[in-house]
Amino acid sequence: SVNYQISELAAADMVLASDGNLYYNTNHSNTEDDLTVFRVAQYTQPLVAKSVQALINALPETVTADDETQIMTAYAMYNDLKAAAKELVDATRLNAAVAELENQQAAKADSLIDAIGKVNKKSGPAIQAARSYYDSLSDTVKAKVTKLSVLEAAEAKFAKLSNSNATMIILAVAAVVIVGAAVTVIVIRKKKSSAEE
Repeated sequence: SVNYQISELAAADMVLASDGNLYYNTNHSNTEDDLTVFRVAQYTQPLVAKSVQALINALPETVTADDETQIMTAYAMYNDLKAAAKELVDATRLNAAVAELENQQAAKADSLIDAIGKVNKKSGPAIQAARSYYDSLSDTVKAKVTKLSVLEAAEAKFAKLSNSNATMIILAVAAVVIVGAAVTVIVIRKKKSSAEE
């Protein structure tokens, strides 16, 4: 096998393939099928730790929602390290980035809940948007959402309004049927009276 020196391998060459293994891409290709690769697991833990550290060091200082993939990729790779390799990595920046990303996600959930406003019969889409986003969050982020009770109250009120509207429609249809039947009876009676005369 080829022996690579640590200095020859850059973090940018690291690839997390679909088979779940971590590889180095020695061809700098963007397509997994064309890679000439070798498993990182065949090499030393210090090498892997060095590469993960490079990924962490490359994380942005100011986190935005657009950075989620980069942050979570580094997070997943760090968590895949063996305990001995983790001791070689300074994860301070990674942990701060993950925490900030989680805070932003929780704040977005709260913002979507606030956007529901006063619940009325047109609130369905806003309520659904807030619920769908909340349900997509990890348990850790869900625990940081402060307005879940507001969302649940909105859902309950909207359901009650929807049921009330459905009941009103049923009553309106019933009233139309009753009125129609009464008119039919009156017409029939008038016809009978005319025939008797």
